[in-house]
Amino acid sequence: MSSSNSSRTVSMVIAAAVLISGMGAVLAINTERPDLTARQLFDNGMVEFQASNYGAASDLFARSYQGFLRSGNDDAASEAQNMKFRCDRVLFEYSLTREQAEELLADTFTWVPESERSSWLNSSSIEKITSDGVELYYGGIAENIAFRNLTLLHQWLDKDEPDMFKGMMDEVLDLDADRSGTYFSPRSYIADGTLTIPRSELPSTGTLSVWLPAPIGTASQVNVTVVSAEPEEWVRTISTDGDLGQIYMEVPLENLTEDLAIDVTYSYAVYQKHFDVDPSSLGDYNRTSDDYIRYTTSQESIRITPEITAEAQQVVGNETNPYLKAKLLYDYVIGNITYSYTPHLTIDALGIGESEYVRMHRYGDCGAQSQYYCALLRSLGIPARSCGGYQSFGGGTGTHFWAEFFLPEYGWVPVDVTAADTVDWIPADQATDEEREAYKEYFFGNLDSMRLVIQNDPDIALEPQPRQLNPMRIVFQNAVASCASSDQDLPLMAMMNWSLIITALP
Repeated sequence: MSSSNSSRTVSMVIAAAVLISGMGAVLAINTERPDLTARQLFDNGMVEFQASNYGAASDLFARSYQGFLRSGNDDAASEAQNMKFRCDRVLFEYSLTREQAEELLADTFTWVPESERSSWLNSSSIEKITSDGVELYYGGIAENIAFRNLTLLHQWLDKDEPDMFKGMMDEVLDLDADRSGTYFSPRSYIADGTLTIPRSELPSTGTLSVWLPAPIGTASQVNVTVVSAEPEEWVRTISTDGDLGQIYMEVPLENLTEDLAIDVTYSYAVYQKHFDVDPSSLGDYNRTSDDYIRYTTSQESIRITPEITAEAQQVVGNETNPYLKAKLLYDYVIGNITYSYTPHLTIDALGIGESEYVRMHRYGDCGAQSQYYCALLRSLGIPARSCGGYQSFGGGTGTHFWAEFFLPEYGWVPVDVTAADTVDWIPADQATDEEREAYKEYFFGNLDSMRLVIQNDPDIALEPQPRQLNPMRIVFQNAVASCASSDQDLPLMAMMNWSLIITALP
């Protein structure tokens, strides 16, 4: 579920251009102990990183990187480079000074008095950090302020696309009226992906590794075909039959004379899903199976902590049925977690964990919400996973995540807490209480056919693993690029220069 703001987009693009422009100053090396000097710089960088001084840390890691390169310690150089990328990505997301944040809010909410806009920035709930002595604000604060104030959100959306979310609701409820069986009414799609990177941003020699997201075959996503992947001579592997879909390419840079241009086309079909569950008919879990263990285990993004476990137990009380537990937690998340854009690059860079971020802040977007929901389920011994890729609500294309939990005798049951949450974005006079309730109920145990599934769970590693740090390692919705001889943040650059357009076929 996504939207954009032009001021935010411009500021983030400018920030990215600065942050990925190079590795910084050249270190004056102690020729007798070059590795020790680089290591000291790295250690000092870690001190600044832990103190949240990301600008100072970035500079130290850049100098450490150069020192390790000169001493021939490539592994340590890679570590220093990736730590620099972590620092830069935090500053990429938290890119607004107080003055810039005030200007953004003034441009976005022109009808709101200045004093009220200023008070928003003083709130303890606003996303801001202090780095190198400067207070910095998250680039998505304008949207997040609106998401957390429905009156303001309705005023804002009315200026743009007032009927978009009402149209989404109507489309889903109309499709649901034709249900028959568990999988029904398939839709066919074509997806076209493009990655472009200027030749000037790439090293003159070496091998550029590129990973492209691809659809996978599932019970509801069928007839998956890679129609084309160009240039074909760069393709090394194609995988569409596991838990993560990818195309892996290798580009010999010495032969690349023009801008990098990669195009891929996929075709696939998606069924609607409807699970009519009888809670009294459930069998027992096989608690020794590999899948049960895998999907009830704590992960990097789906963390089972004592706090998560206590929260889940408080919600379900004395209930013992896993289906009814899942429904209680579904209603709980919808009622208590507010949709907001989430600083995923920062969460990844600081090792926070998506589910923990939501638990602590009570905010989150589709990925964060679905992984929080999964963490609650897993803490109670209910297998759950967070599935991701794209959605095409309203005929557009946007990245999206949702959840599934496993029931004996039934399989993986779909849940989309975020899609259900969007019904509150519809103004009061555009939807009845009955329609809103039906829409929320739909996304527990049902799923529309407007999805493209790329991964069946987060935290699945790319193959082979990139040497340069992937900006969002838990998510594979964008292209990833990496080159050992580059001092640029190519993974972030690839993420920003990837586009995917989904077209429904007649």
